[in-house]
Amino acid sequence: MKIHNRQTLERLTPPGYRCIEAAQPIPPDAATNTVDFQNHGGLAFIHRDIIRFQKRIVDDSPSTFEYLYGYASMPDSQFVLLGIYREVPR
Repeated sequence: MKIHNRQTLERLTPPGYRCIEAAQPIPPDAATNTVDFQNHGGLAFIHRDIIRFQKRIVDDSPSTFEYLYGYASMPDSQFVLLGIYREVPR
């Protein structure tokens, strides 16, 4: 994500909450050294700060969707959270 997108996420996150995000992977042939470069896409979770979230990586690198995956824990429970974004083909 471009830095201003991260700053936007931080501004959207209310007090008492946290944000964890996964930017869209940058293709290896992308011209990242130009001023026109933009990395669109990605996922974000905004959650209460009582939840401890540990981001995890899937062993495989999916090419047809983006994901944000992790292990969440609270004082009295734990759970896995998985968000998937699959773009509609054009």
